[in-house]
Amino acid sequence: MYKDNQNGRSMVEMMGYLMVVMGVIIAMGRIVSSAFDNHKYSTASLQLTELVNAMVKASAIDYDYSEVVNKIKTADGAKELAPNTYRVVGTDIYHAFGGKVTVATADENTKLVITYEKLSKKQCVELAMKDWRKNQYADLFSVKVNDTYWYWVAYGNNEGGAVTLDEGKCSGSTCALPMRRSALTGVGDNDGQCTDSRNNTITWTFN
Repeated sequence: MYKDNQNGRSMVEMMGYLMVVMGVIIAMGRIVSSAFDNHKYSTASLQLTELVNAMVKASAIDYDYSEVVNKIKTADGAKELAPNTYRVVGTDIYHAFGGKVTVATADENTKLVITYEKLSKKQCVELAMKDWRKNQYADLFSVKVNDTYWYWVAYGNNEGGAVTLDEGKCSGSTCALPMRRSALTGVGDNDGQCTDSRNNTITWTFN
């Protein structure tokens, strides 16, 4: 009588092995994706620091920011002044997340204004939380997150009035720096200063 001794794996065992392999692949994919995501946020933050520092240093001997801002608005000036991590197309500058960057002046050209457009909620929160207090070149005056302004109590607001709020607190569309994450994220989907749309805008103003 013929006897067939099979040494192969059963279908159930093979399915179990495949599930383990797929689980490992998915976990590795998440680790790689998280690492890339963190790298991109780090790049975006560094870009912003480098741009501000470049603009401040380039205007160090000038009376105000008008000359250096007018220069970066030209094609040659954008290529020269914008760090090479930015994408520059003609006179347009784009940040690491793909949105447009605009540079302007305020308060009779005595303040430097940099705006990032087209930010997702997470991008908005992370960039708004950037701490400028240890930067030796940039002296942050205010941050505008969509329609809300954050000011240092010591500097007051745009109209020269005092900011009487406690640090991290808000009243209407005015808040006192330093930034508070919970105010940016909110407790629901769209009640934070950074919304769920991919159209958040942040404007930093420097002395």
